[in-house]
Amino acid sequence: METHNENNANTINFAVARALEETHAERGENLGFAALVTFVMRATVLGLLAGVLVLFFERPKLARNVAPGVARAEAPHAHDSFGLPYKPRGLF
Repeated sequence: METHNENNANTINFAVARALEETHAERGENLGFAALVTFVMRATVLGLLAGVLVLFFERPKLARNVAPGVARAEAPHAHDSFGLPYKPRGLF
């Protein structure tokens, strides 16, 4: 036979479980849309981060390949991959 404390604990656990089920059921109507929005937001952020990383690491390489065999100082017409004049400064 259960003691008074065990009975109270089981009642509370059952009440909490029921409340959680009801909360999930209420949210279930829009859960698919929320998941879709979350996925799109995360994909956008990851895509932007990947783009920044590619630009950060690839732009110097692309600019070096614009005028192969010619020193940058001798090639004022050199352009980077975006068609912008290449001016070496810092990392870029």
